[in-house]
Amino acid sequence: MEDRQAGAPRRSIAKRLLMPVLIALAALLVFLEETLIDFLSGLMARLARLPIVARAEAWAARLPPYPAMTLFLLPVAVLLPFKFLALFLIATGHALTGLLIILTGKIVGTAFSARIYKILHPTLAQLAWFVREAWPSPSTFTRLTEGLLADGEVLQVVSEGELVIFGDGLESDRLQVGCDCRPIMSRVFDEP
Repeated sequence: MEDRQAGAPRRSIAKRLLMPVLIALAALLVFLEETLIDFLSGLMARLARLPIVARAEAWAARLPPYPAMTLFLLPVAVLLPFKFLALFLIATGHALTGLLIILTGKIVGTAFSARIYKILHPTLAQLAWFVREAWPSPSTFTRLTEGLLADGEVLQVVSEGELVIFGDGLESDRLQVGCDCRPIMSRVFDEP
């Protein structure tokens, strides 16, 4: 019993010492990934100028929603065996090779996933569960929390308090609404 109590302060000290380091590493990882996405997006856009890649992207953009979702998940499925191989290599003493495979997979997967998402976003947004929305409200008895507007269909939102409306789940297209407002929304598509 005394051993457990003696170990508790050591774990607490270790946690207090390690937590800032782990948070800093996580923040660095997020920063590097965002920087990597920007760089790789430019690289993939240049690659898309090749006629065969342009034809493949045009074909992908015409896919219906569920085949588009399958294509979007393809980089994850293709890279999964390489991740298992990397873990096997790490476990058998080839840590540097395993880490190199994981890093290469991360870079390649990020590049292809970001490009595929950019091409398929309008189609993927047609899947109602793919769009981030709010939850039903027990205080206002709101049940409609997501959906798609057909061409010409409108949606009127009644605001009894402060409200923020997002068009596609991204914060850059927000509409901030005050009390007693009734904004009306309709479907609009930008041509690529």
